[in-house]
Amino acid sequence: MNNDQSQNTPVVVTPLESEQIVRYMRETAARPMSARALAAELSVPDEQRATLEDSLSSLSLQGTLVQTRDGRYGTPEKMNLVVGKLSSHSDGFGFVVPLVPTDKPDLYIPGRNMGTAMHGDLVVARKERVRSSGKVEGKVIRLLERGRRHVVGKFERSQHFGHVEPLDSRLGFNLYIPEAEFNGAEPGKVVYAEITKYPKGSRNPEGRIVEVLGDAGDPNIDVEIVIREHELRHEFPQAVIEEAAEIPAEVGPDDLAGRTDFREVPVITIDGENAQDFDDAVHVEKLPNGNYRLAVHIADVAAYVPEGSAIDQEARLRATSVYFPDRVIPMLPERLSNEICSLRPGVDRLVQSVILEINPKGATVNYEFEDAVIRSAHRTTYKEIAALLEGGDAELEERYANILDQVRQMNELCAVLRRYRGRRGSIDFDLPEPELVINLRGEVEDVVRSERNMAHRIIEEFMIRANEVVASHLTWEDVPALFRVHEGPDLEKVEKVREFISGLGLHLGGGKDPEPKDFQRLVGILEGQPCERVITYL
Repeated sequence: MNNDQSQNTPVVVTPLESEQIVRYMRETAARPMSARALAAELSVPDEQRATLEDSLSSLSLQGTLVQTRDGRYGTPEKMNLVVGKLSSHSDGFGFVVPLVPTDKPDLYIPGRNMGTAMHGDLVVARKERVRSSGKVEGKVIRLLERGRRHVVGKFERSQHFGHVEPLDSRLGFNLYIPEAEFNGAEPGKVVYAEITKYPKGSRNPEGRIVEVLGDAGDPNIDVEIVIREHELRHEFPQAVIEEAAEIPAEVGPDDLAGRTDFREVPVITIDGENAQDFDDAVHVEKLPNGNYRLAVHIADVAAYVPEGSAIDQEARLRATSVYFPDRVIPMLPERLSNEICSLRPGVDRLVQSVILEINPKGATVNYEFEDAVIRSAHRTTYKEIAALLEGGDAELEERYANILDQVRQMNELCAVLRRYRGRRGSIDFDLPEPELVINLRGEVEDVVRSERNMAHRIIEEFMIRANEVVASHLTWEDVPALFRVHEGPDLEKVEKVREFISGLGLHLGGGKDPEPKDFQRLVGILEGQPCERVITYL
């Protein structure tokens, strides 16, 4: 910098201003720089040096910058380096998947250049050479962070030591176990082991048995293997349990302040027969102007989970609930997920509500968001709602007499919404899913075709519309949010579909770049045909 620039008001660099650091390193810095030199260039005062160093450390962990062995920082692209996760193959080679996404292929690492890095490790790799095929070949030059701390595998032993053969063949090593660390494990058992020493030179890693899961051929331990192989957090810390225990089980007067009261409205939940928690409820009514009023209520979990609380921190680590055929590993303690935040019938529950007005053509003409309270009128099942729509079950109709008209209006609105989606080109792949039948011993007794009836479609349509309205509102208000998107199909795969169906006398329109409506027409033509299931899966 020149003298005039160095006399500018000092820049206070915070972790949120890391873009300034990266921009300078990419556009201005001619070579890697120390934190001291960078502070001078950015006019960072001495009292802010610690903040700058925090930002540099954070950027290094993100893979945006690389710290050299002598403590200087630079951008990977200027240093011919790649920072990323090592994805190994069982044959010994691997690829470094960059932490910062690029449009270039992942860096290929031959087995001889892997060093002691293991599958899942965060590494720095140097680009070594370009093969005649154009593939860039690299070498792992530094380990930043180990990706594995535990291993699931089969235990075997010799006279004075044992080893664990990992079930994940990509790990490419056996874990050496000293005799003092067998922890009661017997040969042939599947075990969960902790890595205590990582590979060094030609030495295998060393560890200890933490838990014996069971016999290798026992299918009942499959879920236990998955839980530990992916290091799923399946037990709640004591602080989380204690915090959840302190939450009142009932909605109190103070909880109602500022909330819209829907407790007199006969909202209902519709779930599977074996559902344990009910996190959404719905209500539909026909308005005098011919429009439909749809209310979708979602359990207001945030009302019970303050930001930064023990429950919140644990939920962030878990990110989601994980569903297995015979159990669920919940994101929140069961006191919340199965009780306080479960929209059970006849009890007051706090909810977030989306209230929609939908015209007979299927367009949303008005909407509101509410902090609300409800009292579910009924806990219904998909089979019960389908039976009510089919008619003929007098006992069921008597039990649900107060919501029978509403259920019929739900069916009407569902048809309206489906037609609206159809006009937009939405593709309705009505594919049956396999359902596992589990007996009391936790064993799979049968695999059956899951039933999908009109009640499933009702809930799907209502949830799709509610989510679309929320997403549109966030977009219009320019609120940053995460969205799941479905990219268009790969053109090469589209051509393979065309080749396959042409032999059956079928045609997919749209040329090289078909639109959703082109697939929709094909699905419509296939309905009821012998080849429907095969082509729809394809």
